[in-house]
Amino acid sequence: MKIEPLFCFTTAEKKQDHQTSIQESADPLGKGSQAGAMPTLSTPPAKYSKTKYNLEGRTFHFAQNVRLFTEKFPKQYWRRNDLQQLIRAAGSVAANYIEANESMGKKDFRLRLRICLKEAKESRLWLGLLSGLSERLEEERKALLDESYQLVRIFNAGVRTLRTKEKAVASVA
Repeated sequence: MKIEPLFCFTTAEKKQDHQTSIQESADPLGKGSQAGAMPTLSTPPAKYSKTKYNLEGRTFHFAQNVRLFTEKFPKQYWRRNDLQQLIRAAGSVAANYIEANESMGKKDFRLRLRICLKEAKESRLWLGLLSGLSERLEEERKALLDESYQLVRIFNAGVRTLRTKEKAVASVA
């Protein structure tokens, strides 16, 4: 049985995707920095969505977009600890959702979903703390903040649904 990677590109797709995701920017923070070419936020390609609501792909692209966003800051930027925490939290949302889909049982699934919720809230916190940026970065931060709010709502609904189902099963038993 052949196992395919979750996200695979051909060389031509990589090159095309790379070319469309790089944008020239001489001043990413709007404060006189010289960073050169900066990547822009990506949108999930249609080939990733197997269903209308592909949450695994959505969390992957959230983590990827957070990484692209944080690359736009200079290396000596004074908020680099906040940026590192943001990268960890956003990556953890995607990783734990993949783990939830591969869970060993209901308890494991519930635990992973709760961790996703917690990490999405943490991502929201770090994005909220990064304010006062240039106009272009502020727009990207707000887009990521909106996505983190949506992920929190999605995971919160999932946790609530699981809790309701557990109560219904417990009351029958």
